[in-house]
Amino acid sequence: MMARRFIQQRFGSSLLTLLMVSFLISGALRILGEARALATSLDVSALAQMAEESDLASLAELNRLINFLNIRESELAERERAVALIEADIAIAKREIATQLEALKAAEDRLSARMAQSNEASAADLQQLTQVYEAMKPAVAAELFAAMDPAFAAEFLIRMTPEAAAAVFSTLPPEAAYALSAVMAGRNANAATERP
Repeated sequence: MMARRFIQQRFGSSLLTLLMVSFLISGALRILGEARALATSLDVSALAQMAEESDLASLAELNRLINFLNIRESELAERERAVALIEADIAIAKREIATQLEALKAAEDRLSARMAQSNEASAADLQQLTQVYEAMKPAVAAELFAAMDPAFAAEFLIRMTPEAAAAVFSTLPPEAAYALSAVMAGRNANAATERP
């Protein structure tokens, strides 16, 4: 109490007012600080709650995305298995085709060899018959050639020596000689114009 009087006498009531104002300001600042801390803590907790909700939403979205990717991965794995099966079937088909082509080539080679052998035999037979017709008397050979198909008879006459063919032609009837001459002359007529 004595201090109060002393202060009042010495400084008057203005000091007391000043002290009270400073206490009030200090209290107000403390209250504001606590309010600010409370507001900050509320903001932080609200933010934490929002973050937690966001994390839950993100987690749900992430789970949906993971499920989608798992489904997609399963679909792709199934497609890969299907493609692998198709590729295996294609590989088998290719091997079968290659085997069949080899068999076909071998058969073609055998056929070509047989045809060449047959052609050689036919050529040998024609040559032998040609020699027989050349050895015949021209009149007898001419009777035979007149009775044959002109294309068939022409093959023999072409293979004969020119002297033997001339002797046969001289004894042929004119119509037969003309028909044989036309076949022989036209035999290679298209050779220059034909294209493979």
